[in-house]
Amino acid sequence: LETARMYSDVLDRMNVLYSSVVAAPLRDEGIDVTHDFAQRDSAIPLPGTFTIALGERMRHCAYGMQLRLYSDHPFRSRADGGRRDAFEREALQQLRNRPAEPVYRFEEYDGRFSLRYATARRMDDSCVACHNTHPDSTKRDWAVGDVRGVLEIIHPLENDVARARAALRGTFALVGATSGALFLFTAAAIVAGSRRHRRV
Repeated sequence: LETARMYSDVLDRMNVLYSSVVAAPLRDEGIDVTHDFAQRDSAIPLPGTFTIALGERMRHCAYGMQLRLYSDHPFRSRADGGRRDAFEREALQQLRNRPAEPVYRFEEYDGRFSLRYATARRMDDSCVACHNTHPDSTKRDWAVGDVRGVLEIIHPLENDVARARAALRGTFALVGATSGALFLFTAAAIVAGSRRHRRV
């Protein structure tokens, strides 16, 4: 949970920084900020597109960790930007009501036992301007503070389970060795005491 919270916090801060320090000023300079930036000259990715690209890299290097961004109002260009399952529906609902509280669950995802950790993505000034005017936007009355969607970290737990089992095996071995040594020490003390008692 702490690892997922840390990743989520870093990604959210990075997204806010990218929106305000990179995307907004360059848009004012006439640079296209778009989902299909790779097919255009002098264009950069939308903040959400940038986060998704970063999530793809995470998936290949961080123990198979995945990142999902989804919303009830995804941009038209995001074919997979809507909610896909019961957890995502519940996360959207709960985060709209209590945006400061993460929603999480331990369950099977893509055939792997995983932690699913969802946090609210809220509108700030730079996001409102973009979402209310972008041609791909499906909602145009956003206000600062609105929950525009969810950032979900999906953390497969096989490696964590393996480490926990290895640690438990080590603990059991230590307890066994300590118990065995204590038993031998006690037995030796009893035998020695018994011999002394016979001499008396």
